[in-house]
Amino acid sequence: MNEHLSAFMGYLTDKEKSKSTIESYTRYVKKFLKYVDGNEITKELVIQYRELLEREGSAYSTINLMLVSINCYLEYVQKSNCRVKLLKIQKRNYVDARMTEAEYEQLLSYAHTHKETKYYLIMSTLGTTGIRIQELSMFTVEALSKNNGNIEIRNKNKTRTVPIPTHLKKELLSYARENNITIGAIFLGSRGTPITREAVWKKLKKIAEEAGVDSDKIYPHAFRHFFAFSYIKEYHNVCTLADILGHSRVETTRIYLQQTLDDTRNQIGSMYALHNRHVRELQKKSRAS
Repeated sequence: MNEHLSAFMGYLTDKEKSKSTIESYTRYVKKFLKYVDGNEITKELVIQYRELLEREGSAYSTINLMLVSINCYLEYVQKSNCRVKLLKIQKRNYVDARMTEAEYEQLLSYAHTHKETKYYLIMSTLGTTGIRIQELSMFTVEALSKNNGNIEIRNKNKTRTVPIPTHLKKELLSYARENNITIGAIFLGSRGTPITREAVWKKLKKIAEEAGVDSDKIYPHAFRHFFAFSYIKEYHNVCTLADILGHSRVETTRIYLQQTLDDTRNQIGSMYALHNRHVRELQKKSRAS
């Protein structure tokens, strides 16, 4: 199976899929092939697998990502006739949970206090620039040492320039010097290679649990969503935000700006309180006259 999956990864590479996409597609296809267990792949079997994923209770968005991966694999093995439709998901105009500014500061404070310098800087970088976790590998000593302090990010066949705050740049270069990192990526994993998306996500969830922050709010794009929401709240410029995040379409950026139901409830509550205060004032003036 490993040789077969390696060939599939080569196929995805030829299609110019990103590294994170290749990793997730391969992981989901490997799980599917274990289910197939050497049997002939038919459309009925793929439909049964889709039903199994639903019964297991995974989020519909996750199931659809699995199905996209499997459909891509079926194209690769020339079984496009076995591809299945994705699950229909009702569009929502809110998110279940979003990290607040207080929680972000709580995470940073915990990491700083407990000498988790690498992850303190990772969270600072993610929360300050809005980059994707896998883009941390582009924060190299060479890039940060340039006078302009900007980072060129290439992802999904697009290149964008991310301005790095002067203070953050100094902290990152200081961290590199203290850890004898003279070339290449600043954030390294246990093997001395650029830290992976999965390793960062796993560690940040652990930090959240230990810091008393709801770990359900810590997912791969959590800090990217936090940055986007904070930026638009402060500067109200969705077009510039789209450029910062590397989105070709503003509609994509709007997904990052969705409120939670609690946000909306509080806003409506404030409007209700304001309206009733005006009514009470009018009633008071009416009685006085």
